[in-house]
Formats: sequence, C-alpha cells, structure tokens
Amino acid sequence: MSTSRIVLARDVFQADGILDSSAATPPIPIGYHYAPATRQNLPAVDCERLQPTDCKGVYWLRLFATPTGAYWDTTQYPDGQYRIDVTAWDTKGNSASSSALVRIANASAPAPPDFAITASPATRTVPRGQSVSYSVEISPSGGFSGSVNLAVNGLPAGVSASLSPNPATSSSTVTVKTTKRAGRGSYALTVTGTSGGLTHTTSPVTLVISG
Repeated sequence: MSTSRIVLARDVFQADGILDSSAATPPIPIGYHYAPATRQNLPAVDCERLQPTDCKGVYWLRLFATPTGAYWDTTQYPDGQYRIDVTAWDTKGNSASSSALVRIANASAPAPPDFAITASPATRTVPRGQSVSYSVEISPSGGFSGSVNLAVNGLPAGVSASLSPNPATSSSTVTVKTTKRAGRGSYALTVTGTSGGLTHTTSPVTLVISG
C-alpha cells in the first residue's frame, strides 16, 4: 500500500560546488561521490591538442553518497516497495526526470559483510620515555574477509603509536611510545578501522603517563 511519504530527499550533485569544501557541497570523498564508469571531460586546451578525439565526459553519481559511505543503508527503513525519483536541471531551466521502483527485503536477506573492532586492556600506565602496548581485535561478520586499515586517535604531544600488522585481518598490536617530554596525566585513545566504505572506532582505552 502506497503512503506517498518521502523518506529521503537530498541534492546529489551541484556543478558549482567543491567536493572538499563545507561551504558548498558536503565533503564527500571522490571515490564515494563518483561511481565506477565515470570519465572526466578534457579541458579545452587538451581537447584541441589531441584532435581528433572525443572530449566529452561521462558522469555516474552515487545517489546516496555521504562523507562516510557510498550506499543507501536500507536497514533504516521498513521492507517494501519504494520509488526513487531523480531529477536533473540547469540554470537555463532545462530539466529531465526518471523514476525506478526498488524493493527492500532485509528481513529475508543475509547480513551484509561487516566487522567490529575492539581494543584492550582498558587502561595502561607507562612512565615517560618508555613504551606500552594494546591489543586490537577485528571480528568479521556477514562473510567479511577484507583487510582493515588502522589508525590511532587521541595521542597527546610527545607520544607516538605504531601498529603491527597494518592493515590487519584479525588482530594487531598497538605500540605506544612516550618521550620524556610527554605530559603526565590520563588520555583517552581510540583506534579507527577502515575497509572500503566501512569505518568503525573502538571504545576509548586509557593511557596513563606517569612521571
């Protein structure tokens, strides 16, 4: 039964926007914004120099791209049939529209590939000028089998971190090294894992730097 309710409405592309500027379009990575098969048009100078050649570009845009993902998270909506309407227009008043019907059926679909990431132990204490380590565990689900790029967040001045292995598929060791100039105190560290369009961050662990 149709409800005619709009569940999502957004501008996908703005020709005069800048992809990495929050003043124009949202900061969406190129790999998320443009879909495969996109081909950039050639500048006029290059086009003239390379004649005869086809200088036209072909642009495929992901309709649901955000700064953190490329696809529509359909798990946020009830199963059923939806209509996707796409309209393109320009400043001269030209416009074209197209529609497509899609059906969400998550209840009967297997869970998509994903992973969870955890860091332990909850607290480590290290004197200035020495090192300490944490363990990072990667738990796959839904058939996920990719490698995960890891990064440590929240390091204070005078403290560095290395991960081995990185990227990782199941686990990694974080070695945190402090200098004698590191400030004493407690610091919250997190580890972020990224694989394709998936990004997850651990709960904070505490680094205590003693004198």
